[in-house]
Amino acid sequence: LARMDAAELVHRKVDLGLFEGAQKFYKDLQDNLDAQAAEESGAFEKVSDDVRDVMLTTRKPPNERTIVELDRMLDIVKSFGIFDPQKGKKFLQNHAQARAVCAVLHCRTFEPGRCVCAEGEEGQTMYIVLYGRLAVSHINSSGESQHLKDILEGEDFGELAMLGDNVRTATVVANEFSVLLELQRPDYDATFRQADEEEIIEKVQNLTVCPLF
Repeated sequence: LARMDAAELVHRKVDLGLFEGAQKFYKDLQDNLDAQAAEESGAFEKVSDDVRDVMLTTRKPPNERTIVELDRMLDIVKSFGIFDPQKGKKFLQNHAQARAVCAVLHCRTFEPGRCVCAEGEEGQTMYIVLYGRLAVSHINSSGESQHLKDILEGEDFGELAMLGDNVRTATVVANEFSVLLELQRPDYDATFRQADEEEIIEKVQNLTVCPLF
């Protein structure tokens, strides 16, 4: 139920409240599983104090994260992905909006070889690399998997999913133990309702080398 798209919900006449409840349950379950996996793999021993602080903050439900924790988190990730205005994405218009994003981010851990997203599947999330390295590939015209690039700490990917029900155009797999911050589409819609999407669309139209899947 939590994985249904809008069209399927309408077709199956699923109650919206039930759907949202299922989504929250699935999200909380995944967060708990990721947290448990992180502890079992000794993740906290592999990362810096800053990354560990972010991981601990994002394990809390959004409504339990304090302003002090969110500002500390924002200070750590301010040069990462969508939080850095120098990278030209301009997703965030002010400090309050950046803090609001920190309040809804979820932390995901990926062991080497684990797939984050697969080419051809529907995308509903974008990611910011907090720690680690990931490989991007896609199936070329010959039907073979072709490596496109590596994604490093501080970079983000998957932002096309924030603009609609887009199909992933590439596969991303963890090359090494990686910690990602995940932003889900419903949270994006709520946070960026007032954002100017024209700048993002213009950037998408100018893509020529590597898709943002």
